[in-house]
Amino acid sequence: LTHCRDLVRQGTIAAYGEAADYLRFYEINPEVVHLAGSYFTYLKDSPARIEIIDGDARLSMEREMASGQTQQLDVLAIDAFSSDAIPVHLLTSECGDIYRQQLKPGGILAVHISNRFLDLNPVSRGLAEHLGWKAYQIENDGDDLAGVFSSTGILLTADEELGSDAGFQKSVTPWKTNDRILHWTDDY
Repeated sequence: LTHCRDLVRQGTIAAYGEAADYLRFYEINPEVVHLAGSYFTYLKDSPARIEIIDGDARLSMEREMASGQTQQLDVLAIDAFSSDAIPVHLLTSECGDIYRQQLKPGGILAVHISNRFLDLNPVSRGLAEHLGWKAYQIENDGDDLAGVFSSTGILLTADEELGSDAGFQKSVTPWKTNDRILHWTDDY
């Protein structure tokens, strides 16, 4: 089941790609990479230029930076938290510093935090606080009849204009005033 969800997410993102787009997927599971290329056409049918990097995203990005490469991405989407095994190393302050270096100035870090077992809102807000960025919560309702689960995403950015956009603000779910903010680090 996990493999299928990963394939659907990659396929959905690839389907939105346009000819001028560059999509870079970091995939830790080699089976997903194999299945995506062997049995599905989402990636190869996308007009976007697509690259798949095998391995843990954080470690791969650290290696890229060590060799002098940063991607300078417009958007970096992290979608690894919906199962019961949370890769906590992807939400630490130290990892946030890696994300900042991989994004263009004013880029957006989009984190899908939907999880049945752990509330990642406080950690996402802590990451934004560490980076000195704003965090915006976007919630989508589920639809049992259509088989759609509810979801929560957090957009983190230093881009001040995004938060002042009236159309964007209609999609934002306000934070609760008593929400905690937690800082995860590699050591704690």
